[in-house]
Amino acid sequence: MAGGEYVCRSRKLAPYTVLPAPLVGSLTGLLAGLYPSLRAARVEPLEALRQ
Repeated sequence: MAGGEYVCRSRKLAPYTVLPAPLVGSLTGLLAGLYPSLRAARVEPLEALRQ
């Protein structure tokens, strides 16, 4: 972009592509946090401290 030109191409996003993004992110975060927490809940506290 010579001479400080600025080009803006506005694009419209369809709702069916934008709306699932937060849902997919939330689901991924939920699963990523739920799996280790359920695993940790099965370990006895004293046993976890010994490790």
